[in-house]
Amino acid sequence: MKRMNFGALSLLFIFRLSGVISQSLSEGMAEHATTPPRGWNSYDSFCWTISEEEFLQNAELVSLRLRAHGYKYVVVDYLWYRRKVKGAYVDSLGFDVIDEWGRMIPDPGRWPSSKGGKGFAEVANKVHSMGLKFGIHVMRGISTQAFNANTPILDTAKLGAYEESGRRWTARDIGMKERACAWMPHGFMAVNTKLGAGRAFLQSLYEQYADWGVDFVKNDCVFGDDLDIDEISFVSEVLRTLDRPILYSLSPGTSVTPAMADKVSGLVNMYRITGDDWDSWGDVAAHFDVARDFAAANKIGDRGLLGKSWPDLDMLPLGWLTDPGSNLGPHRQCNLNLIEQRTQMTLWAMAKSPLMFGGDMRKLDETTYNLITNPTILEINAFSSNNMEFPLITSTHDSEITNQVLILQSGHQRNVGLSRTHFLALTTCTELNAKHWSIEPVDEDLDQVCWKENSGSNQMPFCLYRRKPRFASDEDIVLKTRHEGQTHLLASTMASICLDASPKQKLTSKEFKRGSLSPCRWDANQMWELNDNGTLMNSYSSQCAAMKTVEDNVASGGIRFWVATGREGEVYIALFNLSGGKMVISTKISDLSKAFPDKNISTSCKCREVWSGDSCGMNKSQSIAPVSRLHRENEIQRNADQESFSFSMSSIAITTVSNCLDINSSAASSPNLLKSHDQDLKPSSVSTSGLVSLRLKRLVSEFQSLPEPIDRVKRLLDYATVLPQLRESTRTPENRVAGCSAQVWLEVVIDEFERMQFRADSDSEITKGFCYCLIYLLDGASPAEVLQVKAEDLADMNVGLPVRSRVNSWNNVLVSMKERTKALIAETEERPAVKQPSPSVVTNANGNAI
Repeated sequence: MKRMNFGALSLLFIFRLSGVISQSLSEGMAEHATTPPRGWNSYDSFCWTISEEEFLQNAELVSLRLRAHGYKYVVVDYLWYRRKVKGAYVDSLGFDVIDEWGRMIPDPGRWPSSKGGKGFAEVANKVHSMGLKFGIHVMRGISTQAFNANTPILDTAKLGAYEESGRRWTARDIGMKERACAWMPHGFMAVNTKLGAGRAFLQSLYEQYADWGVDFVKNDCVFGDDLDIDEISFVSEVLRTLDRPILYSLSPGTSVTPAMADKVSGLVNMYRITGDDWDSWGDVAAHFDVARDFAAANKIGDRGLLGKSWPDLDMLPLGWLTDPGSNLGPHRQCNLNLIEQRTQMTLWAMAKSPLMFGGDMRKLDETTYNLITNPTILEINAFSSNNMEFPLITSTHDSEITNQVLILQSGHQRNVGLSRTHFLALTTCTELNAKHWSIEPVDEDLDQVCWKENSGSNQMPFCLYRRKPRFASDEDIVLKTRHEGQTHLLASTMASICLDASPKQKLTSKEFKRGSLSPCRWDANQMWELNDNGTLMNSYSSQCAAMKTVEDNVASGGIRFWVATGREGEVYIALFNLSGGKMVISTKISDLSKAFPDKNISTSCKCREVWSGDSCGMNKSQSIAPVSRLHRENEIQRNADQESFSFSMSSIAITTVSNCLDINSSAASSPNLLKSHDQDLKPSSVSTSGLVSLRLKRLVSEFQSLPEPIDRVKRLLDYATVLPQLRESTRTPENRVAGCSAQVWLEVVIDEFERMQFRADSDSEITKGFCYCLIYLLDGASPAEVLQVKAEDLADMNVGLPVRSRVNSWNNVLVSMKERTKALIAETEERPAVKQPSPSVVTNANGNAI
């Protein structure tokens, strides 16, 4: 079958509006996951086979190349306890390393530092020394191997075997064999959390992870089709009580809906909302609907475990990878072309998904590096708000390509005339479309259970059969008692073939789940309960069955349009062409008032396409109209007849648009806290918007909320981790900041909008934190606003150390920013700059300027 390469286009417009006050930097900074977590995970490149040496090599490179861009977690994915020997694979049995209490411990053959009962402690220490946080993957419940060995359960309060009701409890008492993980049935099963022994086992697991120094846990086979709300709830309780903060992540997310997420979002910090995402276009395209639905349900940045929670679109399978379920390590390049990779990065940013890079860091190429560290993408991902898909667009196909007609349907563009396939899916039992099941008797032993959506439909009902059970053994009787009121559903009246609720293997994002059939057994995955309200609930996940439809041509995707606002009031717009052909997509600037009714649109705009760097401009009556053309080089042109700008592109375009909103607001007219001492250098073409004043207020409020000096220093160190690293080519003597004992480099330019752009770096972490704050304050400001700022304006931040040179770095970087701004203005006006001396700051005992 011929593989089609889909052109995908997104335009991102940034509207500067000083009157929009974004969320305070200080709000929730002490909480978990205040922004979508960012890091590296071993699964996409190593599957389960990674060794300690390979993991630490990747961690070192994450620290060196990605930490400055906010990537701070390094996570070893699943089966780190499995011995890498002949016969071992993803669902093999008998190859795992467990301790005397039935808990998984690292395979010492692959993780030699774990010998002697050390677990992951030494690996975690090394990761922490790199300035990173350490994460692990864990499965649901208890391992089949521990169940078969009938290991005792550790009571962490007594540091001995768990005893209750006068007896010692073991793995067979708590393991629920009938609730084995559907896609790893030989590996793990649920534990009975209604038993004290079951809770004690889970408690012992997570206390051990904390003792090892784990900062992040990815809990698999407990969500989506495999939902185990009891385990999630109890684990969340345990994590709340630990002295060590641990971020809690759920995986995978097959069949997840916003209603299902309501049950878990407050218990965790991130949760998958799709199946596994691999490097195929179908997987990427499958994320658009679910991302839209979770944004519309206001789940982005919802309250979570000791902080916030984030819908997770899964890892970024870019760069050098392996294959799903493989016993091989990384051996191939990502199959997505550059267009598709940019599409993925843009959607992940606009939907504010956690960013977990999956490629082998040892073979990270520059193209992939530039994708995952693009500063605009990362800014949107971390700090944008009001993110949503928006329907006010029009589109037409180019007649040279196709005459296919598009219509607007359900808020986005879809192709007409697609055939539909019905399949069985699981959904939340409270949803209306789950309440269409009924039962009719066939004979004394057999009932018919049928789905019919409404009586007026011509669709034939989908029917299964329910037979009274026949017991074959004492074990059958015990299991029947455990499943009282539940029954098998048979595919026919003859064969003992029953309906499974969940797939027998992990699904990728592009795969929709159809109900599967297999020989009947006492497995919770096959047990169903028909309720009086017409719902058919599955015992394994406590979700309900519903018949759904899927379009055969799901890859056609159509047109998508996302919007968001930035932390300084700017507006981002992303236009996606997923149609597979050349298409003109347009929306008028004036239509933005419908997406942002509280903002006034001004008469003209400037824009910059971030992926290519192209510039454009338009007025209020014109349209933003990019064209996606496959297999062509990027070009930008003016379409005079349509009064729009057309982009013929073979890649994602992210465009920034400035000065499109009227600045008539309370913030714009608020008192200016910064006094000008350089009036002669204030360019007449630039008006002061008060943006720096707003930022300064936020910074002061941020640090004043931290009463202890050590907390303010820690905040600087936090900011140091997200300061983008300067390229080596810019670390020149000419860019060095004078007067600092630490090495500090500063790069200053004036952009096409006559705004100052600053980039800085240092070999001192605290100085990097100072630089981050100053860049936050002044980046994008007018030259006049930069020149107005004085060191005294920063005194109320009350931050510094009793080390004179570092405090001077704070002042000297500011002085250097102002001096270089003056030089650039003078260069523009063709007159020499008047250089002022770089003063040293006098400090008090706390290291603050006086």
